[in-house]
Amino acid sequence: MKITREVFHESIDKFLSILEEEGIDSLGDVEKAVGKKFHFSGPLQEYIYIEERPSNLDSTAYTLGYTKVGLGIPLELKINTQLDYSQIIVKTFFPLQGYNPFMRDMFGNVAQSRFFQSKINLSLLLQELERLKSE
Repeated sequence: MKITREVFHESIDKFLSILEEEGIDSLGDVEKAVGKKFHFSGPLQEYIYIEERPSNLDSTAYTLGYTKVGLGIPLELKINTQLDYSQIIVKTFFPLQGYNPFMRDMFGNVAQSRFFQSKINLSLLLQELERLKSE
């Protein structure tokens, strides 16, 4: 499925609404929520997950993602406290300013990422998601 601006903006809204509902607005909250999935009600399988995954140079990163059947993972945040960086990975049918494309899926959606050095601050990442809704 093509991830249009409308679909992408809806994904951001859903992601942010679950984090707000669950009171996840700091790195400490993310740490406490590792291993949890937050499901949306409705006929489609879609949820937010929070995990700790292996990352670069034998480190780990907190990974917060939104997944939906038919879309895959259009939005994912990575926070690596050991290497002091954060990353936003998105998948859209259109390019995003400041994001580096690195792959294309069978629908023509482009996976793109942006690194934030020395910005281990969840609120800054959430502000960036809000900014992306205006693109």
